[in-house]
Parts: sequence; C-alpha cells; structure tokens
Amino acid sequence: MTIGRFARLCRLSVKQLRHYDELGLLTPARVDAFTGYRYYTRAQARDALTIALLREADVPLPGIRAVLAAPDPTVALTTERDRLAARIERDRERLAVLTRLASGATHEITLVDEPALILAFESGTTTVDGLGATVGHLIGTLLGRTHAWRPPMWGLFPLDIADGMTVTVGAERVEGAAAGPGVTEPESGSGWRGWPVEPESGSGYAADPDPTFGPGSPHGLADGSQAGGALGCEVRATGVEPDSDSGSVSGFGPPGRGSHLAEPDSASGPSGPVRPTPAPLVLPATRAAVTLHHGPYNQLSLAYYAVLSWIHERGLRPVGPARESYLVTPGEAAPEELITRVVIPVEDPNSRPEPTPAPDPNRTEE
Repeated sequence: MTIGRFARLCRLSVKQLRHYDELGLLTPARVDAFTGYRYYTRAQARDALTIALLREADVPLPGIRAVLAAPDPTVALTTERDRLAARIERDRERLAVLTRLASGATHEITLVDEPALILAFESGTTTVDGLGATVGHLIGTLLGRTHAWRPPMWGLFPLDIADGMTVTVGAERVEGAAAGPGVTEPESGSGWRGWPVEPESGSGYAADPDPTFGPGSPHGLADGSQAGGALGCEVRATGVEPDSDSGSVSGFGPPGRGSHLAEPDSASGPSGPVRPTPAPLVLPATRAAVTLHHGPYNQLSLAYYAVLSWIHERGLRPVGPARESYLVTPGEAAPEELITRVVIPVEDPNSRPEPTPAPDPNRTEE
C-alpha cells in the first residue's frame, strides 16, 4: 500500500514514516525505482506503531533498534524501563535540591581549628558513577577488620570529583578496649548503625543499605563543577609526611603502588591468609570551614556549595581533601534526618611565614 494509506492505517504522519526510514528504523517494503514512491505492507504496521510508542516514551534509537531486532523484546523493554526509572529518580533528586534552594534554607558555617586525627582506614579508586558503591564497600571492609573504634565514621574526598579519584573512609581505632561509652564493636552480620560489614574470611561484604551513600553521589555544584572528597593523590594536600626510611606515605605502601590495601601475607593460619594491619592514616590539625548538613547524602552538594562560597568570599583557599563525619547515619534515621559534618580545610593565601634569614658566611663562631 502507498505511504499515505499506511500512515492513516497506523495513525502516523507521512513525515514520521519518512523520518523512520531515514533513521533506518523502518524501511519501506518497496520503493518505486522511477517515481521514488514508498510502499508498505500490513505486516509492518506493528513495527511502525512500536516505534511511535517508544519514541513518545523518549527511548533512544539504539534501544528502539534492540526492541525491533529481538525475537522476544521483553529483555530490551525491561532495560529501557530501568533506564527511564533511573532518570526519573535523578530528576527527583534534582527537584529536591531546587526545592531546598528555593526555600531559602541556609547552612551555618564556622571557621574552627580541627584537631589531628589518627584513623584506621581503607582507600579505593572509583568513578563518579560508582562513588556510592565504592564507599559502601570500603566501609564494609574497614568495619570487618576493626574490632573496636570510636564514632563517627569519617570520609575523605578530593575537592575535584572525577573518574579515577581516590576515596578514603576511616575511624579512630581503640586498641585493646572493651566496648563501652564512646566505643563501638561491630555487630555480628549487621555492621554498625546500618553500615555493612565485610568479614575478613573473604565471603564478601553486605550490600550497603543505602546505595546512594557517599558524598552527594556525587557532589555536583550549581555551576556544574564538582566538590566532595577523597584522599587526594598529592601528599602535600593531606599534610601526611613520607616515612623517613622507605619514602612511602604511612598506610599507602611503597611508592608507585596504586592502593594502600595490603597484600595477603605469605603466612597462613587456620582460617587462611593473614592480612597485616595497615599503618594508620594521620590527618594533621588544620584550620577549616565547617557546616552541618541535615538531609540525604544526595543533597550534600548544597553544603559544599555553601561552604566553598563562604571560603572564597573571605579570600581563603580550600585545601583538599574535604572531610566528612557521619553523625547520624543510615539505619538510625530516615534520609531526611541524616546529619553529616562537612569540613573543608583552608589556608589564607595572604598569610606567609616569616622567611628564615640565610646564614652569614662571614660570621665566625665565638
């Protein structure tokens, strides 16, 4: 039948059918070599209607081709449904951020002297999209090997979020202490305050109860830049000094190694390889801009936006890594009731230490 008649049969326009042909989605059954007229068959009606329906649902062209080519389109349709559901969830998160901005909610920011911290820690490399899952894995690993520790849990993140970044989680380990006030021991199988526990036996780690956990998943700012945190690759950004003997940074192993995670020791016990305890991570005392964020982790970008704006308005310079301490965590409260302390170390670019005078070569010892 002619393209016009086929279009009326499928409740489509001739223009749409020509467009589908140009895209390679629905080619005519026959094209007259002399006139160029397109002809279709009734057997093509289902594909034409399917294309129109999927285009209306904003399914991309590769997805439409997959549906049309599949003997059973169920799998391809399920994939597109999941993609759309994920996009809707992201749009809901963006809507919540805009709603909170429009409400005029503000973050109170203070300049404080943060004390030094000595943390048992785990680090890992991640992509932007995998940030939440990576942090959940690191927390599970850390809790699985730390007998007793003092809350809160800490997260360290680079100021520039990008694929290939290193992120770190840590906690103050309490050596040889029984559980008591201010000391926490892992609960069998359930972790602490909703965090997962990865047993050292190698049986895997419990899934993070909140897969959106992490610094904003990720920390997107209003200008499209990123802020958040992980232990950066630059040693000077952390203030951690190299070990004098080996030249390596405590907890990171020999220079050039991509992760601090310890290799299994060659010695084995009844339960398998023995994993040596990594050296602790030392975070130096620092002056920092600090705020409390009340709400889900996927809105942490609001806190970073407020703190970084406050820092720059006062002529200060942010210094990574950013630190987050999780005061109210998943398992204790609903996402809207979580409390996260955001700490961004700063330095005053106008404050310079007094130069040390050079020794006088003409001066003699008395």
